[in-house]
Amino acid sequence: MIDKTKLIPGECYFFLSYLDRDLRIPEIKTLVFSEKITDDGEVKKDLWIFQEPQSFFLPHGSSQRSHSNRRMIHRFDEDTLFSIYDLDGLIHELSINRASQ
Repeated sequence: MIDKTKLIPGECYFFLSYLDRDLRIPEIKTLVFSEKITDDGEVKKDLWIFQEPQSFFLPHGSSQRSHSNRRMIHRFDEDTLFSIYDLDGLIHELSINRASQ
């Protein structure tokens, strides 16, 4: 898990999940941190916004960007940010799970 205070916009991070209950089949998605925002809904909460690299690096104003941006943005709150890792954290998490099998 990444320290949320150390996230740097434009840097690469990894979303880690597992496809099985035994934590033997990891699924890793590369994401780029974009920004932290506050959702002003009924309950104010912080959201950390990540984009898939293909979306993040398209030029601003690109028609491709506006067309595909929605499906390439990922929002994480306090309860889901635990699945985001930097490279060292990802390697560490995967090695711990492998050693416990």
